[in-house]
Amino acid sequence: MTNRTFSTLVAACALVLLACGPARAQDAQYWTNDYGNRARLLGGAMVGSASDLSAVYYNPGRLALLESAQAFLTGYVFNYDHLSLTNPVAQQDGVTSSRVDAVAALIAGELRFGFLGDSRLAYSFMNRHDFDIRLTEEVILDDPDLVEAPELELLAGSLGYETRLSEYWAGFTWAKPLGGGLGLGISTFVSVRSQRARSNVDFQELTDEGEATVLSNLRDYRYDSWRVLPKIGLGWEEEPWSLGLTVTMPGVKLWGSGDETLSNSLVTQVERPDGTLPSYIAVDSQRDIPSTVNSPWSVAIGAAYLFSSSTRAHFSAEWFASNNRTILDAEPFEPQTGGEPLDPSVYLEMKSVANVGLGVEHEFSERFTSYASFRTDFSGAEDPTPTETTFAIWDLYHLGAGVQATVGRSDFTLGLMYSRGSRSRPNALVDLGLEDESGLLSEQTKYSFTRLTLLLGFQLAFAPDIGIG
Repeated sequence: MTNRTFSTLVAACALVLLACGPARAQDAQYWTNDYGNRARLLGGAMVGSASDLSAVYYNPGRLALLESAQAFLTGYVFNYDHLSLTNPVAQQDGVTSSRVDAVAALIAGELRFGFLGDSRLAYSFMNRHDFDIRLTEEVILDDPDLVEAPELELLAGSLGYETRLSEYWAGFTWAKPLGGGLGLGISTFVSVRSQRARSNVDFQELTDEGEATVLSNLRDYRYDSWRVLPKIGLGWEEEPWSLGLTVTMPGVKLWGSGDETLSNSLVTQVERPDGTLPSYIAVDSQRDIPSTVNSPWSVAIGAAYLFSSSTRAHFSAEWFASNNRTILDAEPFEPQTGGEPLDPSVYLEMKSVANVGLGVEHEFSERFTSYASFRTDFSGAEDPTPTETTFAIWDLYHLGAGVQATVGRSDFTLGLMYSRGSRSRPNALVDLGLEDESGLLSEQTKYSFTRLTLLLGFQLAFAPDIGIG
């Protein structure tokens, strides 16, 4: 066995140790979804100017200033998501994951009771997060021509990763006009969040002397969490201006539980210089682990200005605080073959971010309006280590445009939104010890995410107390 082979095996052992460390759960963007037809076309820049039931989310204080919470029904919202990874394992074309789905992002309606006086009360249900990724790649090299490891007859590896995240909010909004064009509102949501993530790394090596090495790493966890979170908003308007301020609180845990499984092994026939075999086994499974999920504190401001009777510009900005939390607080365990205790807990590590959105609407006539928008959607993901199960690390930029036409008492909306983001990070298998001269691994893996959204919406005036958007 050459020193090069030995160093590769040592690096592989290190990879196992890293991979079986704490996992990090990420839903890394906050502004990916919009709520309501008009809000989607304006890029969510509605904190200061929400004029329908989307105010329950963007600014509860705006609900108090509406003349009527007229019904709005969103027909169909189609999302096409495409994720590609370039050079995740070797100098190959890479892997991709694509998904098409239909989204009903918001259901909302106003509740009318005589005792409310001039106050407003509304209910709402929304799809806050929906993230689904599945990726696999394999590489098999017979008699690989590696500069520093010519003794290898076979080098094979595979990577697999999948995650499914969903989060739904349901709640009530109370709003009251304070006079002078000022409105105050409070939305209280119950959040139900569920996530399942699974990653695996397999690595095989065979030398020309018939010595084999097999490395396997499996990481699997899931959790469900229920919490209550409030959102407080102020709205003010006096033509040509409208302004808004919203504060979202982290929330209070109601219930949460989850499971985790970790299985790692390194089996080799290659001896170290001291005559020992660096084999390794670490297996752990824990059930009914307490789970806690919180949103970060956030503060949003918004403004809209009516330049003329037909053109209005909208602006919103929101700052999100950092959010570091143990999602699954598992018990440390010792590998079966000995060594330092391992922590199988699942952590959320999100840095502070700020986003901005701009939207413009132009009314060509009383029955035809056009919209255009742009917004940022920065990732809160901390820079991950090469073996973290984190993929949503890219910053997104959203462009949108569309039209709305009025026919009778109903409005019909057609819109198209385009979202794009990319980022490179160190290759997950560089730590195996194969240097650049081998030509096998690239130093960086590029992640590219694209979303196309088609909006076919309609707003009907037949039921003023109920809205779906």
